[in-house]
Amino acid sequence: MLIIKAYKCEFCPRGNAYLSKSSCEKHEARCFDNPDSHSCATCRFKGSRAVQAPGKIQKIAPGCVAREYFCQAKKPGKCLTTDCPSWKLQKPEVSL
Repeated sequence: MLIIKAYKCEFCPRGNAYLSKSSCEKHEARCFDNPDSHSCATCRFKGSRAVQAPGKIQKIAPGCVAREYFCQAKKPGKCLTTDCPSWKLQKPEVSL
């Protein structure tokens, strides 16, 4: 058995491990769960909006409630973006 040294993103709940420190640092810089990346996943404007396409029924799609953007992917997680100019930190939920 070999013992290896690995690095894990401190923000990512997926548990991905990286063999080099530099590759983990690159991932952390663009990780959707890192508030410093200004991603949809940590933004207070992440939400849903009604979408009306020509000739189609109106539907609810995930998107940004601050901008004219909505997700058109089959898997909504594929629409996350980083470095958004409208990004504001999501307020933490207060539990009693």
